[in-house]
Amino acid sequence: MNVNLADSLNAEQNFDLLILQNQNDRLYLKYQVIPFLKERKDLARVWVRLYDGKPGHSIMPRTDLVKVLKDVAIQLESTDGKYQDAGFPPAKRMPLS
Repeated sequence: MNVNLADSLNAEQNFDLLILQNQNDRLYLKYQVIPFLKERKDLARVWVRLYDGKPGHSIMPRTDLVKVLKDVAIQLESTDGKYQDAGFPPAKRMPLS
């Protein structure tokens, strides 16, 4: 069974979605992230943070990931900036071409 995540979220998204993506993974950006964002009807609760990782589908170094998670946790305690201070600008600002 195939499930289209964008369709499911378009039906009802009652949570914030943060996407952490390696900007040097061009295939994943082109065939996963950007198409997913284009299929969304509303990006109001979606934030995307691109990081400068190794080319290809590689993970963020652990120390960097821990910092990101701590920054997000701090943002959860504040409504100011809504994840932007943790490096996640709103997805609607991401060029989708």
